[in-house]
Parts: sequence; C-alpha cells; structure tokens
Amino acid sequence: DYPWTASPLIVSAPMARVAKPTLAVAVSKAQGLGFIAAGYTSDNLEELLQEATELFSDSKTTGSDESTVLPVGVGFITWSASLQTAIPAIKKYRPCAVWLFAPPAGYQDLLPWATEIRASTSQKMQGSDAGGHSQAQGASVVTLVPEVADKIGTEIQRPDGSLQVQNRLLHKGTNQTYMDYIRGMPKEENKELYPQAMEEDGQGYGPKGRLTTYAGTGVGLVNHVMAASDIVTSVRNLAHELLYGRSKASRL
Repeated sequence: DYPWTASPLIVSAPMARVAKPTLAVAVSKAQGLGFIAAGYTSDNLEELLQEATELFSDSKTTGSDESTVLPVGVGFITWSASLQTAIPAIKKYRPCAVWLFAPPAGYQDLLPWATEIRASTSQKMQGSDAGGHSQAQGASVVTLVPEVADKIGTEIQRPDGSLQVQNRLLHKGTNQTYMDYIRGMPKEENKELYPQAMEEDGQGYGPKGRLTTYAGTGVGLVNHVMAASDIVTSVRNLAHELLYGRSKASRL
C-alpha cells in the first residue's frame, strides 16, 4: 500500500505543533511514513495538506502515485477535532493514512471517523505507550532499559541516590518559562508570555525558549541533532540489523 517506503517501516508521529508538513514530507521522501498533526481543531487541515502537496511537487517520491494518494498521513486528536471539517480536506488531498487519538468517550467515538475515512485511507489507533497524554511514570521497560544501558552499560542497579539523579536531570532540561518562575515572575505574566512564544514557530523551543518540548519515551537515546531524512535512514538500518543481522543490508 505504501510503495515509496522501505522496510522496516519508519513512521514519524503526528505530535501537535511539531509534526508539520516540512517534517512529514522529509520523512516520506526518505522512504518512511510522515504524519502531519492536524491540531486540536483541524481548522487548518486543508492549508497543511496543500503545503505538503507543494513540497512534494519539486521532487518525485519514489514509487508513489501522487495523482491518487498523498504520501503523508494526518493525525487527529478526536476529543476536539471536527470530523465535518476534516472530511472535505481528506477527500480532496487523499493523505495515505489517518491516525485517530483520544476519543472522548471510548472507542465507539472512533466509529464515525473510521466509517467516513476508511474508503480512502488507513487508520492508526494510538496506544498508551506512545508518549504524551499519559501518566508521569508511564514509561515501559522496553524503552527504559535501552536508555539506562546506553548511559551506564549492561550492569544495571538501582542506587539509593536515584531521586537526586532524577532531580538533576530535570533541572538540566528546564526552559525560560521555568527559570522565570523560580526567579519570581508572577504566574499570570508568565502565562501571557507562553502563547506569544507559540507564534515564534521553532524559535519558541529550547533552553531559551518558553514552550514545552513533548517527547516519546525513547527521547533519552537521542544524543545529537540530525536531519529528519538521516534519522529515518539510521533508525531503519539499525532496526534491520537487529532483526536480520549485519550480513543483510537494508533495502534503500
């Protein structure tokens, strides 16, 4: 169904305010599957899909038929997104997949979405281990153990000082919102600065930014900045090596 992709398939999730057309298209061009975050309302979905279409127009995506399907997916937060707003844009641009997250009253709320969408796309249902919108201590052992092993090796113990380590790491990851808070900035003033930073796009993130950086449970294994296409290739090659051994090269 996704002829432009390579195996193992690498998918970038539709994280709100981060997974924009530029990122999604870069992942799909690297033979992965990129998702665009439709946001909390899906009001700008048509503009997002049009931008993705234009980004694909300057270079053909390997093996895809762009007259039939747009080689990116779209993710919806279903407790707030509008199905009525989304359907016209989906039918017009035909994204290759739809990711449905957080139905307000259970899985039955996804049935109208699936009924309307399934004729033209596939759907992805997000579980609790995908990062974001979960409990503070929701990390699974599958992701926790590789992070610890990456830092200290294969002999893993739980020292008495683990709480202090956690606190130091938390402080290391603070941003300007937190620093202003501990310096005494009034709460209401700090809150007013946050939506202003949202208008700064990527400049609002980082140690000197104000925006919260959301990440999945594997974030501890990220050690340096890479282009999206390089990340897709690197992760795919590593997955292929773990699955099949070093003797077999990944299909690129």
